[in-house]
Amino acid sequence: MDFATLSLAPTPNQFLVCPKDFCTAQSHLESPVYNLSVTELKAEWLSFIEKQPRIENRTETGAINNGKLQYDFIQRTEWMRYPDSITIRFIPIDQTTSTLAIYSRSHYGQSDFGFNEQRIKSWLSQL
Repeated sequence: MDFATLSLAPTPNQFLVCPKDFCTAQSHLESPVYNLSVTELKAEWLSFIEKQPRIENRTETGAINNGKLQYDFIQRTEWMRYPDSITIRFIPIDQTTSTLAIYSRSHYGQSDFGFNEQRIKSWLSQL
């Protein structure tokens, strides 16, 4: 998935967070800037995400230690176990600051009752 060329679906079952002018698609929320290097930000986020319930890292094997900055996850819904995809790209600003882009989306149905938005806003508030 390429954030630069991403086109949002006309359905509300998705949520996009991007830094200003990073995504072609209109984001739902502008990304925060962190006083962390991109390496530190990535480590914090990956540690946090692996503790989330019903989540699988779908990033290619070995990518975590190869300097990769974009990761793909599947988190299954609590009751029906439907898969939601979450893609995160870590973006360096300079040596000591960084940001990220996140795209969370459901694969089934038209509405997710705001769950993708709730998930990402919750994650952002916890880090």
